[in-house]
Amino acid sequence: MWLNYVTAAAALGLCTWGLLNPYAGLLGLLVFNVAQPEQVFTLLGALHVEKICGILIILSFVIRSHRLRVTRIGGWMLAFYAAVLASVPLAYWISNALDNALDFGKTVLLSLLIVNLVNTPKRLRTFLTVYGLLLGYIAVSALIKFYSGSFYFDGTFDRLVGLTNDSNAPDTLGLTMVAALPMLLMFLGKGNGKLRLVMLGLAATCLWCMLLTGSRTGLYTLAVLLGLYILGSKRRFVLLPITLAACAVVWMVLPNQYQTRYESTMTAAGRASDEAYQLRLLSWQGGWHMFLHNPLTGIGVGDYADANGGQYWPIAERRIYLDAHSMFFKIIGELGLFGLITFAGMVTILVRTNIDIRKQLEKANGPPWLCALPRATNYVIFVLLFAGYASHDVYRSTWYLLAGLTAATSAMVAAQTPGEFELAAPAPAPPPEAAAGFVAAGPGSLSVAAWRRSARR
Repeated sequence: MWLNYVTAAAALGLCTWGLLNPYAGLLGLLVFNVAQPEQVFTLLGALHVEKICGILIILSFVIRSHRLRVTRIGGWMLAFYAAVLASVPLAYWISNALDNALDFGKTVLLSLLIVNLVNTPKRLRTFLTVYGLLLGYIAVSALIKFYSGSFYFDGTFDRLVGLTNDSNAPDTLGLTMVAALPMLLMFLGKGNGKLRLVMLGLAATCLWCMLLTGSRTGLYTLAVLLGLYILGSKRRFVLLPITLAACAVVWMVLPNQYQTRYESTMTAAGRASDEAYQLRLLSWQGGWHMFLHNPLTGIGVGDYADANGGQYWPIAERRIYLDAHSMFFKIIGELGLFGLITFAGMVTILVRTNIDIRKQLEKANGPPWLCALPRATNYVIFVLLFAGYASHDVYRSTWYLLAGLTAATSAMVAAQTPGEFELAAPAPAPPPEAAAGFVAAGPGSLSVAAWRRSARR
């Protein structure tokens, strides 16, 4: 009981700090969004600390007369949120859709705050470090729970799950762990040795955590991610045999029940005998009929499972309240064409922006972690899209956190602050005094030393 009071006091203190320092409040909002402590400590949920934190940050914006900046990525994200809201009036279950739309609005707000508050290399690095540590917390806490004897048993084997609603489904947690890997491995370039070691350890923890979820989608997504890293590396012919050897070792130490689980859908016969796989195919048929019923705005955000079992399940004699298990059918079923177009537009501009940022940063010889960020972000986007064939995580906060981070990085690059992000033209050969740090960078030039100092601050 006392721990509830301590965490509540600390959370309220962080909220108050957010009124004085919006960026500190943003970090607190990130903790509430990713770790979801209010679901572990019930007093936090009763106090609605996350809402208080968000309100205080907005109030701080008003007091300080800050203008809320909306980038192109933010514009597409708001258009997608408009599609979410537009699905409510004609929803299958209106009150449920309204609750889900308002809850999703908190994620949209977090993304917009990232764009406006993560405006220096130092803040960006701190934000990414906190985010990586929170992903590691999800993995470590789930493993502690698993090895303490608390897990999900699906009738055939034990499956690892987490502590909160966003991690208590094995397939969802498995995909979260795979998506965490690029955001942790981006710190392995030259830099702080202790931080590199911590992030590498957390990446290994996330990998083992994913395997123990028994998520076949997670395993296939991991294989795709490894392929992306190998093909994108200049040392691909060295990495390939090392990766294959490491995979063989991991497979040998993996318990037999998980090996059997992963082998079950590697053949056509295995898929045909897998009831879960067959139910997914039926669920997709239900999603298609939802789209045909209301092709513009869908049947309402978050109403897929209820509508599926209540009206659209293709077998009337045995109705099952099953969610989409496909991002495509989730979008067209719940949000219609409006949702599909706006989500596709947001993802497209997100990927293109990251490609442009990476080219500019590499040309400017930026810090290794910063140059790695755009590629890591696109890797996460690609694996989430790949996993979308069997997962329905269109409202997963990862999409919108990455959108905010990409927009923030793009804004920093576009601002071209002297001495930090001067990317317009190649830097001329500096005089000897500049090499010693005595001459500031002129317009249109890049002071690499100053940039690196800013990234370390």
